[in-house]
Amino acid sequence: MANAAKKKPKKEKHITPMPVDKPVGWIGIIGFIISVLSLVVPGMGAIVCASAAIGVSAVGIYQNRHKQRKLRGFAIAGLVIGIIALIILLVYIFIYQAATA
Repeated sequence: MANAAKKKPKKEKHITPMPVDKPVGWIGIIGFIISVLSLVVPGMGAIVCASAAIGVSAVGIYQNRHKQRKLRGFAIAGLVIGIIALIILLVYIFIYQAATA
């Protein structure tokens, strides 16, 4: 009986919940991949890829901002690369047109 009276009550363990990871923004990654393809694909395909990369990356940035997703940098990089590729292609087309006229 003496041992039972001396037992201390057990402390409850505090369990901290695991942090929930944010979902990955796949649209931004796809926009980045398309923008890199716009640098590799020749001709009109490059203009189509650059335009698609700008649109898809803009959607990726919007989703990352409003839905709190990971990897927003890929969407921003895809947008920047797409814009630069489109500008380079348009300048190249205008120079080619001026040279052939």
